Amino acid sequence: MNMTTTRLNKELKQYMKFDENYEIQLFLRDKNNIFQWQAKLKGPPDTPFEEGIFFVNINVPSDYPINPPKCQFITKIFHPNIHFETGEICFELLKDKWSPQWTLESVCRAILDLLNNPNADSPLNCDCGMIL
Repeated sequence: MNMTTTRLNKELKQYMKFDENYEIQLFLRDKNNIFQWQAKLKGPPDTPFEEGIFFVNINVPSDYPINPPKCQFITKIFHPNIHFETGEICFELLKDKWSPQWTLESVCRAILDLLNNPNADSPLNCDCGMIL
């Protein structure tokens, strides 16, 4: 096993302990592919997303954790930093601010924080960005 699959297997074991009460659930989209994940995120409290359940596909590159995963909302969401049609996330953490110390769980926590604290200065959804 290489460094990437060792790391992902370790993360997978940790996430298998999650239950329905967690705000983040991570699981493999395909049990035979350690690079294809999906997150189930509960909308953060005291936000317009509070009652929502959001699914995000996570595609892990073969050189993870050196390079970040690609994350894309599957659930439609009206947010300035998320493209309404494609689900693409405009987020520095997944680009220039990436660090190999981040895990898939910490990426999901950061996405939840983005839902709670949108960055209207860097909108992918300009219609939503103008409302803020």
